[in-house]
Amino acid sequence: MISTKSAPSSSATPRVFPTENTASSISTALTKAAIAAKRSFKSILIEDDRSSGGSSFLSTLIDYVHLNPARAGLIAPEKEKADSLLDYPWSSISRGYALATKKRPKWLAAEDGLELFGYKDTAKNRRYFVERLDDRIMAEAAEQCGLAEIEGQTLHSSLRRGWYWGGEEFKEAVLHQLEKISAERSREGASLPISRDYSGGAQSKDQHMQQGEAIITRAVEQFSLPLDEKGNVPKMPRGDLSAVATAWALCRHTTLPQRWIALRLSLVSPGNVSERVRRFERLKGSELGRVLKEWKKMKF
Repeated sequence: MISTKSAPSSSATPRVFPTENTASSISTALTKAAIAAKRSFKSILIEDDRSSGGSSFLSTLIDYVHLNPARAGLIAPEKEKADSLLDYPWSSISRGYALATKKRPKWLAAEDGLELFGYKDTAKNRRYFVERLDDRIMAEAAEQCGLAEIEGQTLHSSLRRGWYWGGEEFKEAVLHQLEKISAERSREGASLPISRDYSGGAQSKDQHMQQGEAIITRAVEQFSLPLDEKGNVPKMPRGDLSAVATAWALCRHTTLPQRWIALRLSLVSPGNVSERVRRFERLKGSELGRVLKEWKKMKF
């Protein structure tokens, strides 16, 4: 668990985490030679929302990483004497979280990780932390162990194809900060040295703009939405969720700024977009009509 020293000026603080199995592992049991197996890391921005009374995004990611051995079938909970995560040696559980502070690597922020789940860094609480994960392994199907979905985002797809794991306000804050930094660097005659995964380049922005326009086109067809002389969706009548459903799809499948979405769909402001999308996401199937149900199942 590694935290960045700088972050966007927002109540949601991004942190960077490795999201694959360990990049390098060295067998200390071999006396003549150590064997190192290296794989690539992927790092993404994570919303740390502990100030709101929990840390759903950060804690689900930590569990996901710790439960990798279960999904990969490297431990066998179905045996008569069930395996524990402690039986997998190449993990921050057996090499860190389960150990006393002096015995774990200095770079591993296990104390912070324990705190996220309400545990103090004591022998008893470290044992409870491991037992909680072992219970999840017993209760969940191996291939689904540790997977999560929050606010319409699936953790697995975010790790594979995305660049952040957090809410819409968090994404908007990050993009806003990147735009500010990029503008400052441009005035200085320099470019912003960030990965294309963060959608900072013109080509990537064009792709998301095209994808956004395609979603709006499908929404016009799906909901028979009207368009004004500028090609924007006019303000819809009170209780009509078609524009909000379109905003939900745009937020979920693109990195377009919420101010762009608010303008195109006449949703007043970025804050209004964020709030109404959250409300739409919470609606149950029984509260949606047939057309909206079909829309939420569409692949964009």
